[in-house]
Amino acid sequence: MPVATEVDVREKVTTKEELQDLRERLRRIRGQASNADSGEALDGKPYGWQDDVDGLVAFLEDLKQVMIFLVNDRVPKRERKWFLDCWDAAEVRIDIAIAQLRTVGSDNDPIYVELHNEELTKKPLLLKLREYFRRIEASPVPAVLEMADRILGSLFPILHDLGPVGEFKETLEARLKNDGDDGLQSLNITGREQWWKQAKKSD
Repeated sequence: MPVATEVDVREKVTTKEELQDLRERLRRIRGQASNADSGEALDGKPYGWQDDVDGLVAFLEDLKQVMIFLVNDRVPKRERKWFLDCWDAAEVRIDIAIAQLRTVGSDNDPIYVELHNEELTKKPLLLKLREYFRRIEASPVPAVLEMADRILGSLFPILHDLGPVGEFKETLEARLKNDGDDGLQSLNITGREQWWKQAKKSD
């Protein structure tokens, strides 16, 4: 059975033992032959399937950095621990997905065929990645996470371990959209909105 179709029915990691099981799965996958030579285009060769794998790996590595940055710098301290408690499992799941991508050995590999069918290769993938990285440079956080959703949504049917990662990201996204932001709360301006009461007294 191809790696891409392995489904871990234990979607929620609630104990240290379950997290260790995830790490053991990662170790085993990394122990498989890594067939995807990276940087083919940089060697002057035509764009190939290796570059698609590289692009998706870069996206997943970048998404890890984005999410942990948002947890540490944007989520208020009193809620941050809840996100950090779930972060280790999310990070390992992303690493499992990256390791699975690195087992791709050709454009006939079952994983690569599924990527192609989900429009995660060649020009469709380049367009999505271009928009994602463009938003990081020029757009607010919700727009960045929204674009990440579009890529993750296509990856979920192929790399099943990413499902709970999507839930973690959506929870983080909702927290940042609808609740207080640590960047603002740390300014310590509480109470200054009362200036209008003082102004009213002087009328």
